[in-house]
Amino acid sequence: MITAAELSNSELAIYNRLKEAIFAEINVAKPGIVVPSTPDYGLLTVQPINKQRIIDARGNASWIDYPAIPDVIFAGDKPAVGSAVLLIFCDDDTSTLISSSGTDSAGAPVTQVPQLLSKHSMSHAVAITLSAANVTGTPKTTTYGVTSSGTASMSTTYTPIDTGSLADTGIGISERGLLFIEAWEGFGNGGDWYWDKLGSVWTIGYGYTSGTKTLPSGYTAPLTQGAGGTGEALLKQIVTSYISGVTSAFSSITLTQNQKDALISFAWNLGAGIFPGTKLQSDIIVGADSLQLKKDFDAFANATIDGVLTPIKGLLDRRDAEWSIFCSGVYLGP
Repeated sequence: MITAAELSNSELAIYNRLKEAIFAEINVAKPGIVVPSTPDYGLLTVQPINKQRIIDARGNASWIDYPAIPDVIFAGDKPAVGSAVLLIFCDDDTSTLISSSGTDSAGAPVTQVPQLLSKHSMSHAVAITLSAANVTGTPKTTTYGVTSSGTASMSTTYTPIDTGSLADTGIGISERGLLFIEAWEGFGNGGDWYWDKLGSVWTIGYGYTSGTKTLPSGYTAPLTQGAGGTGEALLKQIVTSYISGVTSAFSSITLTQNQKDALISFAWNLGAGIFPGTKLQSDIIVGADSLQLKKDFDAFANATIDGVLTPIKGLLDRRDAEWSIFCSGVYLGP
């Protein structure tokens, strides 16, 4: 397989035309985060949050971040740095870039230079601000990650979780946080024990594990699903130790309830002691921006399969959903 860097000039021209033709058909919209612009002409610079699939000369696939897209116009009020936006790539749209040649007596810019946007251009777009208000009740579609076989993933549809109180239930997690964990863990095998191939452990209910298929006192298999069921009761009983892990790891700062919910889900999936010494922990403590935290969450989207550390699409989807809770308070289920 030949990479773009190995092409001759004529081949590269053909490659670029082919790439433009492909993007003209499929590059319609892309989610992103507003990042600082220097200089700031009243436009936006947006960092896409999905990734670009790269194939090397041996056919190995890897995923890298897209470059930030400058000079993005926007609809409505200007989004603040750190806001989530949806980039809409426009056909023959026109933006106006304002030069720095001064203003007239009324304070209006003296010179305005119109610029034509190319069809579905990767370098120009219109940004629409995303918020909990326009996500709630409507599935959110985005593209992330790879499957366990290394092939490109399909788009993932997230179903908003907009039921359940956002207040602390009294144990450190909200009712909606519990519903989030239940949604992502699922309730496999009718509430009875099953073998989790990724975790290589016996699992039951909403993700409770035991190497010897042993339940705590008072519980018997199969567990029952839903509100008031033994599966949820077990989750509430066991999750307290994971909540303690979050509290200990972030004792130096004050977390909001949605941030606690995100980190409790993260720990429930990866282990109560997952945080100490990680970049995710240090970046949260110092107040890193949402773009950096996106990378930190996504760093925990791999599993060891047959001795090989492999990116797992389901884990990446969950990490992104936890990141959404942490940074924006939007709860998204699979």
